[in-house]
Amino acid sequence: MECQVGVGGGGRLGNCLVGLGLYYVFLTFDRDRPVEVEVFPGAELIVEETLRDGWERQFYLGRVADPGQMSTYIQELETHYRDQGFTCVSQFGDVYENATRVPNAYIRSRCLLDRTHPLGFRQSAEVIIQPRRVPVTFLNNDPNQRITGGGELTGEVDIDVQRRWGTFRVFG
Repeated sequence: MECQVGVGGGGRLGNCLVGLGLYYVFLTFDRDRPVEVEVFPGAELIVEETLRDGWERQFYLGRVADPGQMSTYIQELETHYRDQGFTCVSQFGDVYENATRVPNAYIRSRCLLDRTHPLGFRQSAEVIIQPRRVPVTFLNNDPNQRITGGGELTGEVDIDVQRRWGTFRVFG
């Protein structure tokens, strides 16, 4: 839309202001509800809560029969959210499995869909995918001692979905 101000431009300025007003109303309506997130098939809803106005969380539990198939299951989860427009990033680091250090192992994925507008209209969703592990045990139950066991994958996956929406202050 072209907005010009000058001699005889009062009509154009009025049209420009009406256009900007309609755009603002559209953004308010479009971003004043949570973005839809399709649940991964088979995931069980554990808790649903409103953290505050315009911010809610759903916590799901996914299960895989064979923990050895966990990487395939994680890939399916990430593909499911990518197909909805999310961008997913996996995090790797050192973990311990049965008292053995495993370098550069998968830890979690963070998937983000952000439709936030710079004029102060938020609409985003974040999904954290994290496989559960058996708690690590230490010699004499002392965390300063060597690890004696634990850390294996349990076959369960936490899927934490948080959605935010509404207006926020850009300035001040």
